[in-house]
Amino acid sequence: MDADYRIRFLRQLQRLLDEGDFTATYKFALLRALADLAVDLGPDRAGGLTLSVGQLAEKFIEYYWRQARPYRDEVLRQNTDGQAAVVSAIVEARGQVATLEELRGDARRWPVLYRKVAANIELYPLRRLQKLPDGVVDFLYPQPEARPRHVRPADVTIHLRAGVVEALREFHPFILSMVEMAWIRQISSIRANAAQLGATGDLGGFLFGSNRAALGDFAAVLRDLSGPRCFYCESLVRGEGHVDHFIPWSRYPADLGHNFVLTCAGCNGSKRDYLAGTAFLGQWWSRNQELGASLSSELARRRLPHDIGRTIRIAAWAYQQAELAGASVWLGGPRFAPLDAGWRAIMNNRKGFPRAADDPPGGEPPQDPA
Repeated sequence: MDADYRIRFLRQLQRLLDEGDFTATYKFALLRALADLAVDLGPDRAGGLTLSVGQLAEKFIEYYWRQARPYRDEVLRQNTDGQAAVVSAIVEARGQVATLEELRGDARRWPVLYRKVAANIELYPLRRLQKLPDGVVDFLYPQPEARPRHVRPADVTIHLRAGVVEALREFHPFILSMVEMAWIRQISSIRANAAQLGATGDLGGFLFGSNRAALGDFAAVLRDLSGPRCFYCESLVRGEGHVDHFIPWSRYPADLGHNFVLTCAGCNGSKRDYLAGTAFLGQWWSRNQELGASLSSELARRRLPHDIGRTIRIAAWAYQQAELAGASVWLGGPRFAPLDAGWRAIMNNRKGFPRAADDPPGGEPPQDPA
C-alpha cells in the first residue's frame, strides 16, 4: 500500500463522513464495524475480506446496546425523524434481559433482534454508505446487487477490497476517532436531543466508553483465578484493585475478559494507554495459555463478554502496528523502551489456544507482517 493510496483512502473516507446523506447514525456504526472486523478477522489470502450482514448486525447490536439506555432521563434520538429502528429494537430488548451476554444466550429473543438489525442494515446503510451527491464512490466494497428473495438479509455478503482491509487495519485508531467525533456531532445536532443534552458533559464517554460498572465483576474473576497480586509488579492488591485493558482501550475499544489483568493503582496509572513490553506480553500470553479455558468457563458462567480467539488476533495486530510505527512500550514504573522483535516469538507459540487462534495475524505469519 503506497503513500498515494493511503492519502486517497483517507480523503475518500472523509468524503463519506462529510457528504453522505444519512438521517440516522447508521453510517458511523457501519464504518466502525468494517474497521473492527478488519482487525478481528484479518484479510484473506488475496488481501480482501468477505463479510456477511450477519457479522455486521452483531457489531451494530454491540455498539448500540450501550447507547440504547437513558442519557439522564431518556434514550437519545439517533435519527432526525423519530428514533432509529435499530435503537428502538435494542431498547425493547434491553427491557427484557439484564445484559447483552444474557441476550446472546437467549435462544428466543436473540434471533428476533438479530434478524431485525440485519434486515435494516441490508436495506439501508449497506447500500447508502458510499452514495454521495455526485454518485456512488464504491472504494470500500462493490455496491451490493438486489437481494434474491430466497436469501436472508443476514446472509448477504460484501467483499472489502484488498487495499481497504490493509488501510482499515493501519488507520484503525484514527478511523474510530473520526467516526466517534462525527457520531457525537450528529446526535448533538438532532433537535429532539437538545433538552436532554443541555451542557453535554461527557457524551463521548457515555456513547463509546468502557463499561466501568462491569469491571468490578471482571476483577472478581481475575482475583479468584490468579490471586490478589498485581499482574505487573506482583505487589499485594488491596481492596477490589484495578482492572487494566492489557491491549489498551484507546488502541482497540472492547471489554473482553481474556484481555483484562488485575493491577495495583500505581501500575494501572503508570501504564496508561501504552502497550506493555515483551516480558509482560509473555506473562499475559502464558496466563491465557494455561488458564484461558478456566477463564472462559468462569466468564461464561457470569455472562461476561469474552472471546479468546478474537483477543489474540487483536493483540497480534496491536503489536504489529506498534512495531511498524516504531512505538515505545511500558516496562514497569517510569520505564519505557522501543518495542523489540521478541513479541513475534511469543505469539508464534500457539500451544494451548483454541484452533481459531491459530490463524496467523493479518493473514501472514507473525514473523512476516504485511
